[in-house]
Amino acid sequence: MQGEQRPWVIAHRGAPYEAPENTLAGFEWAIQQGADWIELDVHQTSDQQLVVIHDETVDRTTDGTGPVARKTLRELQTLDAGGWMGARFQKERIPTLAEVLALTDGRAGIVIEVKAGSWQYPGIERRIAGELRQANRLADVIIISADRDAITTIRQLDSEIATLCFQEKLLAPEIWKLPSEHHIGSLRPTLFLFGDAPDLDEKIVGQAHRKGIGVLTSLVPEPAVSPEMIARLVQTGVDGIFTNEPAVLRSLLSG
Repeated sequence: MQGEQRPWVIAHRGAPYEAPENTLAGFEWAIQQGADWIELDVHQTSDQQLVVIHDETVDRTTDGTGPVARKTLRELQTLDAGGWMGARFQKERIPTLAEVLALTDGRAGIVIEVKAGSWQYPGIERRIAGELRQANRLADVIIISADRDAITTIRQLDSEIATLCFQEKLLAPEIWKLPSEHHIGSLRPTLFLFGDAPDLDEKIVGQAHRKGIGVLTSLVPEPAVSPEMIARLVQTGVDGIFTNEPAVLRSLLSG
């Protein structure tokens, strides 16, 4: 946990205002802007490969059409995932999770959002856990999801992987009853909770930290971010902040 340090800058889908979301170019740009962590979204192809894209379909962010789950990796990687944002991004492709792990290794942590679990993508949780272990990335990855079953499966597969389930709200009374095996102490929590920025204060974040629970919050979509707002979030002790503008947030935190 951050303790007296500044919160992590978590770049939401990379730097989506300046480079195509969920692409290697976007992640590289976010790292160069000072992001500590990269947030990305994972789906599974028809040939059981893990790919990084936000939507269930390729329609919005590529020049193709149709569901990710009905395409092979080879088919997906023929698509242009960046040209819509300008000619210099025309060669961008939908990356695999393995490619992003390689790009960020030793440079940034990764927050992986599992958009759907095994009910839609059979075996996706086991494949993600396997790739993380193979890449030796258990220490700087957090898996998040609104799918409670997917998070439960991840926790059962590997207790060393840090997780956050959006259904487990920071202010919900039942969260404080979670079994202690989900936490491994204040230096590296394996359980993170999400708190809406206006709800956070030093007391509630401190309570979570004393239980070995990390706390993340978000400025997405970006409100009117001010130095005063960032100073208040820093004061709460929150561990990380999701942002679409990593350079802006890093500058405010450094100021």
